[in-house]
Amino acid sequence: MKNIKIFYLTLTLFCSLFFSCKHEPMLIPNALSVCPDEVEGIIKNHCGTCHNSTSGELKSINSLADISKHDMVVPYKPLQSKLYKIMTQSPLLGNHMPPKGSLQLTSQELDLIEVWILQGASITPCCAPNTIPDTNTTYSGVVWPIIQANCSNQCHDNFNPPPKLNDTLDFSSQDKFLGWLKKSNHLQRFIAAIDSTGPYPMPKTSPYKPLSKCDKFQIKNWIYNKNMNND
Repeated sequence: MKNIKIFYLTLTLFCSLFFSCKHEPMLIPNALSVCPDEVEGIIKNHCGTCHNSTSGELKSINSLADISKHDMVVPYKPLQSKLYKIMTQSPLLGNHMPPKGSLQLTSQELDLIEVWILQGASITPCCAPNTIPDTNTTYSGVVWPIIQANCSNQCHDNFNPPPKLNDTLDFSSQDKFLGWLKKSNHLQRFIAAIDSTGPYPMPKTSPYKPLSKCDKFQIKNWIYNKNMNND
């Protein structure tokens, strides 16, 4: 009887460890579009450092083209996709990737991969090749011109308020927009607005015209990788 109790206690402990470490799939609205460029950056950072043509690996996994070539993704089905499964299963299992000791994916990165698969796992980039490399995604050179053209010049300039909206947002300068964005909860509101997942999708021109996927990618790349530096 004692041995049976020990067995069940061990089994319970193992199951709790196994399931608590898994990344739970989440259903995300189709309006939240993920740029393949974002996913490819994750693959290069977490997979390509080891699985590349110069590392002696038989299988190069350094791009979305490689992922497609090796049939690692089933479009629209993350739970049937090898890439997603090995990244989200418990680290206690030997084939979890990236391996123990390597840089692990964040929950945000796993969510992006999941949404990318749910939306068809396209490998076509949002931005034209080599037009704006990630290292050049600056606030003054890339992000602010997007904000100025789609937000400031349209409504939020404090000099040309939209009719009947009583708009109080002043994005008439780089410093004013950046100051607003860094206030509590404003970043989440802004992301929800440009992704059309919040109650007030923006830009709200007439008719409503959302930002291009490339514009969204450049803005998010600056937010998450450059920590909203004013450069």
